[in-house]
Amino acid sequence: MFELNFFEKKKTNFLPHLLTALFAVLLLLSGLYFFFSYQNYVNIDKDNQYWLLEEADQLALARQMQSYDQLTKQLLVDQVYFEENQYPINTVIQGLNDQLVDQSDHLLTFSLNTDNHVTFVLENSGMTDISAAIDRFAKLDYVTKVQLVRLEETESDHLFLAELRVDLNEEAIEEGE
Repeated sequence: MFELNFFEKKKTNFLPHLLTALFAVLLLLSGLYFFFSYQNYVNIDKDNQYWLLEEADQLALARQMQSYDQLTKQLLVDQVYFEENQYPINTVIQGLNDQLVDQSDHLLTFSLNTDNHVTFVLENSGMTDISAAIDRFAKLDYVTKVQLVRLEETESDHLFLAELRVDLNEEAIEEGE
């Protein structure tokens, strides 16, 4: 026999409905959070753009000062490097010129190249003066080799145009400082 009870309530499962509602509410809240945070960042970006437009002159000045600061720091580093590796050219030139007898009358040209070769062109010099200059150059500590490159007789009697090449030893120059 069948028993029917119209007054008995069936138990319904509300958990799926509750989870769906909770998921929808959380989805709505996260959507609102992202929307308002996006709007906030857009407003901050607009404010920053407005501030950049207002302070463009000051910003350019600050960037220029920063650039000058970086260049100054680099120059200080370079200055220390150059001072450590400075080539004592003044003392070398003075030492070489002191070996020439009366160089104001005889020295025509003087050149120093990057290979540490010094070239002297002497004019109206006697053979003894040229030979003495070669000997004096060879006695210097920082001279490795002296070469007579060219010797031409001038129109004057027993006077010559001489080209001398002096090779310098950079290590000996640095030690002699």
